[in-house]
Amino acid sequence: MPANGDLARVRVRASFQYEDPSSEPQALTLYVFDDEGHAMCHCQTRGHSGQLELPRSLLGQTVTVGIAPAEPGRKPPTLAHMLDRGLTVVRVPWDDSRKGLWLGNIVIPKHWFKRSCCRVRGRVTRQVRLPNGQVVTRPLCNARIVICEVDISPRLIIKQLPNDLIRQLEIDAADLLSPRLPQPPPAPPSAVSHIPVIEHEQHRHTSHM
Repeated sequence: MPANGDLARVRVRASFQYEDPSSEPQALTLYVFDDEGHAMCHCQTRGHSGQLELPRSLLGQTVTVGIAPAEPGRKPPTLAHMLDRGLTVVRVPWDDSRKGLWLGNIVIPKHWFKRSCCRVRGRVTRQVRLPNGQVVTRPLCNARIVICEVDISPRLIIKQLPNDLIRQLEIDAADLLSPRLPQPPPAPPSAVSHIPVIEHEQHRHTSHM
């Protein structure tokens, strides 16, 4: 990162329009990326603007700015990660340091802040070393699970699944998507089945000697 003398404080403005009119304005984070797709600086918005410290060497060039929901404490993402998550990325010229950057009209999708409930099932275990030195796996009781992030990109989820589970999902998907052929109607009963069958009882005559 350049020294403080090579940085310029730039005001970034935009007109944020929410896809869901009933939703309240949310905190957003603005990221500026270099040519390699790494975040150089970032800031949170207040209303429709924010303030960034940009290298003066970018003056007169086109700047890549990413817009994402505010996630305090999270490591800045790369440009590729933002594109995979379906977040907004714009390229705007920086011609005047006094005027700052104008990002234009930005539509904020409603799924960025959509909350939903889900049930997570599984087993929480930990390794315990016994007095004899043996390491065993034991269940961890009364564990509290905190879900920090849920990826919305199916490609990222599939990359983290084990191969056996992916194969099972392929089988289940093929079974659900395969066309169901109608079963042929049962064949009409043949005329032979209506012929009564007469059982002849055989009588044995036993002679008494």
